[in-house]
Amino acid sequence: MDLSGKAQSIRFSSEDLFVLLSGFDIALFCCEPSMVEHHIGRERRVLDEWRRKLVRKHKASGLVDAEGNPSPALKKTLVPLMSPGIYVSDADSPIDGNADERQACVYVYDDFSTLVERRRGLYGGWSLTSLQSKDQLVDAVLSLHKVSSRFITSAPDEHIVVPDDSDGAWIRAALQGDDDYLVSVAERFNFDISRILKVGSWWQQEGLAAQNRWGDRDEKPMLEYSTQDFRGCTYGTLGGIRTATPTSGPLRTRMTRLFPTMGFAFSIERSPRAQDPDDWWEHDELRKTGQFVTGDFIANEIRLVEILLSVDDNPNSQQ
Repeated sequence: MDLSGKAQSIRFSSEDLFVLLSGFDIALFCCEPSMVEHHIGRERRVLDEWRRKLVRKHKASGLVDAEGNPSPALKKTLVPLMSPGIYVSDADSPIDGNADERQACVYVYDDFSTLVERRRGLYGGWSLTSLQSKDQLVDAVLSLHKVSSRFITSAPDEHIVVPDDSDGAWIRAALQGDDDYLVSVAERFNFDISRILKVGSWWQQEGLAAQNRWGDRDEKPMLEYSTQDFRGCTYGTLGGIRTATPTSGPLRTRMTRLFPTMGFAFSIERSPRAQDPDDWWEHDELRKTGQFVTGDFIANEIRLVEILLSVDDNPNSQQ
């Protein structure tokens, strides 16, 4: 069965996906610990029951065989969900028990990519779409927040990095109208302040009030995206199940705030310096030196997709 463009009609539960993936998805989006209520002490009995339900629901369609093993097409679709690649979703990952606002996530691993969407309705669940080409991947990323219908380009491309500003003081200055501070930063790092000032003026006069009004989040003047890059990371196992988070490797993250009608985005990025160990994110001081804030004026939609599917190298690495 070809899952390109067809899997939207097939509903998978989180338990289905846990069986198919032999653990959690790398984004902890469609198959994360609180959803599957996984109990290590009784995983075999629980997994056996989930597998029987999976077979009852999906064997007739040819998606799984009598043992619950995925068909070749489904297996290909699942590869990015279970492999240390990169993903982008349409909201930040939830923390401290907050509700998960993510509605869709695009997973990429090598030449494989898959779109996972949260299903609405009484039974919920997830739909999976295998993305068969670069054009389909681009369209899937642009489908997050339906941004393509609102995005206004801002040429030429400009990428702004302030290496010694881990908490984003320069972008706060822009959005809060602290022009003197912004001028001093622009002079130190040689970027065009006029475009930033225009974004800041718009935000103060229109954007902030509109952001705080009740309404569809996809229509907000500032949109949230979350990117995590697990390439090069390794995972362990616990009770025969792949761990939910990496045990080591150069984990990188990006939290992007896009102003679609201004063609501008800023990102809080985290990536290790060249001299940092693989478990850098476990150390408070290294997490601090690993964080930096970037800004981008974006000349076209392809560049927007490139930004959302990447995390920059740490500008504070030793030369």
